[in-house]
Amino acid sequence: MNLKEFFQECRDQDVFKNLSIYIVSSWVLLQVFALVSEPLGFPKISLTYLLLILIIGFPIYVYLIWRYRIKEEHIEESDAATEALDKTLASAKSGIQIDPDNEALTLSAGIDRKFRKMYFLGLTIIGLLATLSAFMIINTNLIKDNTTAMESLLDAKTSDKIAILKFDNNTGNAELDMVGKIAVDWIMHGITQNKAGEVISPKLVEDYSNVLKASIMPSGENAILTEYLKPSKVIIGDYYLNNGRLLIQASITDANMNETLIALQPVECDPDSPLDCIEAIKQRVLGFLILDDGSEVDKNQLQERPPKYKAYQYFLQAEEKGQAGDDQAHLRFLELAIEEDSTYFEPKVNLVAYYYNNRQYVKSDSLLRALSQESSSNDRQVNLLNFYEAILEGNNRNTFKYLKKEYDESSKNLATNYSLMTMAQQFINRPDKIDSIYKVIPMENFDLEKCLWCEYRYYLKGLADIELGRYEEVVELLTPFSKLKGQVWLKQVLIRAHLQLGNEQEVTKILSDYKIIADPLDWADLNLYTAKEFILLKKEDQSNALFNVLLDELDELDISPGKKVESKAWALFYGGDYIRAEEVLEELLEETPENPTHHAFMAITYFKNNRKDRASATLNKLDNLRAPYQYGSIDYALAQYYGAIGQEKEALQHLLKAVADGRRYLPTNFQYDPLLQDYQEHPLFQDVMDFWK
Repeated sequence: MNLKEFFQECRDQDVFKNLSIYIVSSWVLLQVFALVSEPLGFPKISLTYLLLILIIGFPIYVYLIWRYRIKEEHIEESDAATEALDKTLASAKSGIQIDPDNEALTLSAGIDRKFRKMYFLGLTIIGLLATLSAFMIINTNLIKDNTTAMESLLDAKTSDKIAILKFDNNTGNAELDMVGKIAVDWIMHGITQNKAGEVISPKLVEDYSNVLKASIMPSGENAILTEYLKPSKVIIGDYYLNNGRLLIQASITDANMNETLIALQPVECDPDSPLDCIEAIKQRVLGFLILDDGSEVDKNQLQERPPKYKAYQYFLQAEEKGQAGDDQAHLRFLELAIEEDSTYFEPKVNLVAYYYNNRQYVKSDSLLRALSQESSSNDRQVNLLNFYEAILEGNNRNTFKYLKKEYDESSKNLATNYSLMTMAQQFINRPDKIDSIYKVIPMENFDLEKCLWCEYRYYLKGLADIELGRYEEVVELLTPFSKLKGQVWLKQVLIRAHLQLGNEQEVTKILSDYKIIADPLDWADLNLYTAKEFILLKKEDQSNALFNVLLDELDELDISPGKKVESKAWALFYGGDYIRAEEVLEELLEETPENPTHHAFMAITYFKNNRKDRASATLNKLDNLRAPYQYGSIDYALAQYYGAIGQEKEALQHLLKAVADGRRYLPTNFQYDPLLQDYQEHPLFQDVMDFWK
């Protein structure tokens, strides 16, 4: 029997008709189920299970067609005829008279036997395809989910994502809005402290909502949470007044917010002491999340007891002001929170951070030392104190280690994620660590213009890829931003990648396009940066051309006088015009007498102009600038001086001192510093680059 005859026999036996009934019915069933499953409260995975059942059922259905739809008597006739032919005699039992010379009967028996053989061969192929399809579905949707679930059971304290939504204020009193914010914050701290899971806060959901592109924004209430962040559990709650008492209630739902896992008993307290309720509801939430795992809830979170309500209000206001960039208001509310509750740890540690970020290192360190005397053995307190101690000491390795602990608890937080990328790239020179951190938050759906952290993450990713030799990837990543106003950091990285690939025409185009739309200072900085990149590639003609363009246009640029002087000084210095650079650098140094870099360049210029006595005197002034918390800036400046005048040994020794004192691996330092490029092959230079690894 050939294939055409087989298909014709299948038509005669209504095989295709019955198969089409199954396929169409399955398709209709899937469509209907997809529409009604959500209103009926079925989980999304239900559709996958139904598809799996229908696929597995298909080969079974094909067999049942054979068993019940193809006439049994026809098969019996075929079997009897075959047996009779084999024996070349008539079978009285079968009731069929056999003639061995009957050619038609012989053909009929052979066809039926071949049809059955081909039918079951087809059934075997269908079964194999169904098995393969089922395996792929299980592997993609079920095994992965079950593995995650098993990991959660084995290590729930570090792998679960638990989302907390805003607690609704149903009191009718707007003054109590702060209660909901504090309740959410306090529960978050409890989950983090007890390692019950990775917390997704309302602020994180809001941040993602603000920076995701409108074209991919999921629709529906809480869609960002359920479709993008995908927690394993969601905590929701509200609070209201009853007979003059404040009541707070909360419940915990599944990931899709379709099923309530537990509705916690409401707690009540005096409206003037809402933290009593908040602490009680926090303990009930943690009890459900942790106690069923056999763990004991640690009632200590970021501090020994809840702070005073008013202090908490001040602290939340401080955070809001800090995120808005209002430093003065941020500082004022931090101080008010501490004044209201002198035992409140969190505003105190934030005050340490405030003074560090504003480069008031002495004050920051003093506050840290005082705070260290007050704190307990609380894990998170100890980790935060260790982090700030390390960063103030310039111990870059420990700085990364302690921030990594914070990151492990909230890896999808944009600020924490970016900060750890910064530590890996600029503090310990580990560009190889960037990818794993970067990939935690997919970037394709973010609107860069609304997301400052996103710009930083692209920047650090590009720098890391350049260090790893992935120049084409950097070009692909950053080219979409080459014609946008601002984001000069990204253009610097893109230019470096193009130059490494030899794409000088692309660099010229970027500079000319950017001049039209850029802030004048950004354009001037980008020209200087590009010119120095050409110096690193030993292409002096190209670098000098850019310096000359900048010098010709500098007077016409709308930038501050101080920036004009500095830009002119760098252009003349790096262009090798030390005679003119001397006067400009002297003017610059009068305005910035504490700047180590300006002293170093002044000393180099004097040396190049054969005024070695002045060079020596300037070098002494530079060395006398030494003070605590400079993080290697003096030694790095000295390394630049000795590198520029060809004293290799002294240059490398000061470089090693600089990095040991906390000098960061910035994109214009060390291997990207034109004054040090001749020493990069020296073993001691590699020791400098590997110092914190």
